[in-house]
Amino acid sequence: MPEEDWRSTRARLAALRRHHPDRPDLVADLRYELKVKHARDYITRLRADAPALEQDDLERLATLLLSPWEGGEHAAAG
Repeated sequence: MPEEDWRSTRARLAALRRHHPDRPDLVADLRYELKVKHARDYITRLRADAPALEQDDLERLATLLLSPWEGGEHAAAG
């Protein structure tokens, strides 16, 4: 079964916020899921429209995507 797109997740988020305003933990989880789906969709479209990348460009992008960022929830503990 194909993964649902970000629009379905956005609709689920809206319904959850409307019917369960007392569950901010669930809202936060769906917001995170929505951001991830937006990023996947954007990267997929960007990769489809972009010219072929050289190996060093791919490695730089991989490093950027895999490294923790400062101040974000995925930042390295320290």
